[in-house]
Amino acid sequence: MPKNNSVTYMTDMTAVATTMAAIESAAQVADTDRYIGKLINAAHAKMVDEFNSHLVADAMASSAFHHVFEWGTAGINRGKTTRRLNPMSKEAQLWENTMSGAGKNKAMGFRFIPSKVPVPLPTTTKTGISQKYLSKLKGKHIFWNKAAVMEAGTPVSISPKNGGKLFIPLAGWSGADLTNADKARGFIMTTKTVTVVPGGQNIGTFTAYWERFWEGTGQEGMEAHMAEGLASHLERVRQAASRTTGRLSPAGSGEVQKALARGKTLGANIMNEQANARERKRDHN
Repeated sequence: MPKNNSVTYMTDMTAVATTMAAIESAAQVADTDRYIGKLINAAHAKMVDEFNSHLVADAMASSAFHHVFEWGTAGINRGKTTRRLNPMSKEAQLWENTMSGAGKNKAMGFRFIPSKVPVPLPTTTKTGISQKYLSKLKGKHIFWNKAAVMEAGTPVSISPKNGGKLFIPLAGWSGADLTNADKARGFIMTTKTVTVVPGGQNIGTFTAYWERFWEGTGQEGMEAHMAEGLASHLERVRQAASRTTGRLSPAGSGEVQKALARGKTLGANIMNEQANARERKRDHN
């Protein structure tokens, strides 16, 4: 029985030391450029998926973004083609969200990807032009930079080859210098160079959409995912450290020092491993 009516509390000092050191070490790791950079990358990967999903949904509901999808994308580009690409697949999307920079100094952006699918041939139903004229068109023409050209509204000059004539159906074309005869028959037949401006009302639509998303929903989502990732890592450190066994008796200074060292290693390892795992998953996707 304790003397002088006092109470003696037995504390597992080695376990306490391990937990405190692990949390302190985790906090130090969380403040490094390398760790923050990995948190940013992981959060960006999640928000890229959300951005792509939003854009696909809006592209299926309107024609404002058809130019940034591959020909033959299901529900978006319905031209006559042998392809029926899933709009959420990388093969269908002609853009790529990018992240550059090191550590916490990151810059987000996007770039357009070249088209690989041949432009669908026009049909009599769509153009009103007789099949005897349409049959003169050769397939397998790839408008490889269509997303970038149509987004920017870049003028394109088309010239006949080997002194022949240029035949262009007019359905869907805008910006060309057309004669009344061209408009009446629905196509251009000429030996001269024709300059057109692809894109029409779609010019700049993707860029404006991208900027609005990442200045609002994207930024908020990035911050939320980073906070979630940090909290998850710290909780794993706390749980792992609390499972460390000690003893309910006074501990010598040497034992406490060992516990502190063990805790620092534990905290750093868990934080770095979790960040690295997210990075590997992002790169794999």
